[in-house]
Amino acid sequence: MILPTRFTCAALALSAVLAGTAPALAQSFTCATNAAPDERAVCADCDLAQLDVKMSVMYDVLTKTSAMGNRADLRDTQRAWLGARSVCGSDAVCLRGVYRARIGELQRRLDDLYSRGPF
Repeated sequence: MILPTRFTCAALALSAVLAGTAPALAQSFTCATNAAPDERAVCADCDLAQLDVKMSVMYDVLTKTSAMGNRADLRDTQRAWLGARSVCGSDAVCLRGVYRARIGELQRRLDDLYSRGPF
């Protein structure tokens, strides 16, 4: 069975990102050096760590496959999102909400990217 182009592109992009990474972490940042309450909360909660990894991989795929103008916007929205995550502090419910919202936004951007394929 041949998979639709959208899924093929997603799998290839994800494989490319994962192939170029160092050994897998439980989250997208180092827990040993974090000092912020939001980062400590992510390090302490497996569900939050998984959401962080998912968001990080999606962000990496988009930064590597988007046009330069879109990359600047993506970086700006990521910085704004990091600010929103910081406001949550160690509140796990708040953190789950901001992660899910960001993942949804990144998924919409990926869907738009896939709709313009093949690459």
